[in-house]
Amino acid sequence: MRRQLRQYEAVVGFLTTEERIALHDWVTDGSSVYENGWWITDEGGKPLCFIEAFRLVADMRSHPEDYGLWTEA
Repeated sequence: MRRQLRQYEAVVGFLTTEERIALHDWVTDGSSVYENGWWITDEGGKPLCFIEAFRLVADMRSHPEDYGLWTEA
């Protein structure tokens, strides 16, 4: 898993501190970098990799109106 993590980080490139910590915690818990805990998939049903999903969730939290999500006034 650690080799997979190093290879993945090299391909992904820049990670924020928050992203790096979350990714390392995810892998330390025994999960693959090519899966995500939110069960978010692409249009074909393939799971997004961890960082893609992490960034999408962060964007959804920051801009819920862009995703048609309900927010309190």
